Amino acid sequence: MAPEETRAGRVIGGRYRLVERLAAGGFGRVWRAYDESLRVEVAVKEVWLPPTLSDTERAERLARAEREARNAAALRAHPNIVPVYDLVIEDGVPWMVMRLIEGRSLAERLQQRRLSEAETREVATALLAALGAAHGAGIVHRDVKPANVMLAEGGEVLLTDFGIAVHRADRRVTESGMIIGSLEYLSPERARGEDGAAPSDLFSLGVTLYRAVEGFSPFRREPPIGALDAVKFAEAPAMKRAGDLEPLISRLLAKDPARRPTVAEARALLDPPSETLTATRDEIRPPDRPTPNRGGAALVVSALVTVGLVLLYNGHPPFTDYVDSKLGWSGTTTPSAAPTTSSTLRAGLSGENTTRRTTPATSTTRPGTTTPSTTADSRSLDRQETDRTPLTAAGLLPKTFRDSKNVEYSLRSSGVHSCLGNAEREPVRAGLRRARCSNMLAATFVDHSNKILVSVVVVPLASATAASTAYEELKGSNTADWGIWCPTSGPGSTVCQGDYNKAAQSGYIRSTHRYLIHARAMYVNLSSGTVEKPWVEAAAQKTSALAGPQ
Repeated sequence: MAPEETRAGRVIGGRYRLVERLAAGGFGRVWRAYDESLRVEVAVKEVWLPPTLSDTERAERLARAEREARNAAALRAHPNIVPVYDLVIEDGVPWMVMRLIEGRSLAERLQQRRLSEAETREVATALLAALGAAHGAGIVHRDVKPANVMLAEGGEVLLTDFGIAVHRADRRVTESGMIIGSLEYLSPERARGEDGAAPSDLFSLGVTLYRAVEGFSPFRREPPIGALDAVKFAEAPAMKRAGDLEPLISRLLAKDPARRPTVAEARALLDPPSETLTATRDEIRPPDRPTPNRGGAALVVSALVTVGLVLLYNGHPPFTDYVDSKLGWSGTTTPSAAPTTSSTLRAGLSGENTTRRTTPATSTTRPGTTTPSTTADSRSLDRQETDRTPLTAAGLLPKTFRDSKNVEYSLRSSGVHSCLGNAEREPVRAGLRRARCSNMLAATFVDHSNKILVSVVVVPLASATAASTAYEELKGSNTADWGIWCPTSGPGSTVCQGDYNKAAQSGYIRSTHRYLIHARAMYVNLSSGTVEKPWVEAAAQKTSALAGPQ
């Protein structure tokens, strides 16, 4: 049955009732439908088979639909790929059943305005993850473009439409006499009529990111056939708005596929390299099971006095909130110091519920100083225009410190990452997006007995007002909504590989000047019990208190 004869209300495959048409293209239509068997909404793609097609062309389109369903189904577990659930052949026409995405395509979004650098970085992060999974499975998408990128209302970025994708095990299926794909997004090798391998997808990604951040397509020509020559021979106009993304996009747009980065190399270009730090250790190491600090009372008094002096001196009260996961214990902390190492960070997510309560703010003086490192005008730290603090571990974090339990921690890894990447869950990303956050410093600390990992992020915003507003919005977020950052090797690196939902953990969030700070601590072995509770509490509280500008 041809698409023009299809109407809302028709039932496909005996279970999918069409509700309304969502989109239409040269190869089919996408419908909102209701699965009457599972009683959920889905999207159903109707592959268009015009009656004028020859038998050969009809067979090619059917083969392509089956291949799309097979390839997309193989990747349906990936969070950045629209999953395909079913393929139904009815009246000789293929129908693909997919997840219904509430949102719009990147192409539709770009009709309204270009993306900011931070928004483009978020899209790049998601698409590189999707392409990495596809290429790892031997699948080349071959049609990466804004129309095939979905922006879900919940903030997800998903790659869709594997209709002309090829698997390395597939027979070659090519529409007779046609170049398949959008001309201005083709790679040079595909514009020359070659099949195109994984590097072709990276070139198309480069054009997509260029279009997103600069606001126009670099190889669009009139008439459209001129785009083929532009893709093969013309250089993209110099970028004016890409900022730190320019090196990545420029390399993706290399005419020679051998000069383009791999997905892994592109990810490294997307995230600035981790800061290199020198690790140091004290000769005295704490015992395997940390022992309570007998001088706790004196330290509490010292901390409270220091807080009072700092608040009186600065005239700028920090905001602090305690976010406790599986914990019912609260303690007080004292200032201290820290070593360090270099490492790329990677993020993980958990889904644990938390409870919250407010605790007193703690001093943010750095260990090793005799007085707070405060200038005559600390208000310079309240605005981006006047704050000269570098977004580095040296500028915003201690090297080592001791918490209220007298456990010593060392900085193990740090790096600058996009606020809108996939590390944090959507409630946090949405808050950071509204706060207009671009980049943040993420780091990890591990105690000297390698038992407790602390993940911390320091988020610079435009002003102290923006930071306190973001704090008020995000202080109620679950600890689990903030990503876990783990070193790629060494102590703490295994946390992201395990089910840390079950681990005893503690989180703190606070605001000071124009900075939002969140720290999260858990046992490296992911243990959970009454013994562990006070130790992760003390670690998270102290880390959040010490992070931020001096």
